Amino acid sequence: MYSANFRWRAITLHYAYSIACEQVGRIFGVSGRTVRRWYKYFTSSGHVIPDKSGKKKTHDPELLSFVGCYVKEHPCFYIEELQVELRARFGTGPAGLSASYCRF
Repeated sequence: MYSANFRWRAITLHYAYSIACEQVGRIFGVSGRTVRRWYKYFTSSGHVIPDKSGKKKTHDPELLSFVGCYVKEHPCFYIEELQVELRARFGTGPAGLSASYCRF
C-alpha cells in the first residue's frame, strides 16, 4: 500500500498541473489506472486513502449516554476513573474500551 504522502504527490501533479494520469504514473512508477483511481477517490471523498474499516461500529446507546453524563458530572476526570466506572456498570469489555468512548 502506498503512503498518503506518495498519493498526494501524484494527485497534485494530475490535479494542479494537469499532467496526464499515465505520465504521472510513469513518474512515480505506478500505472496510470492507479493514479486515476486515487484521483477519483480524492474527488469523491476529499481523502487519498480509503477507510478499510468497513461499516462504522456502533456502541450501545445506554453506554454512550452513561459516558456523556459522567463527563458532564465529572469534567476533570482521569481515564482510569472512567474505566473503573465502566467496568462496575457494564462489566469487562475489550481492551482500550474507555479510550474509544472519550473521543466523542
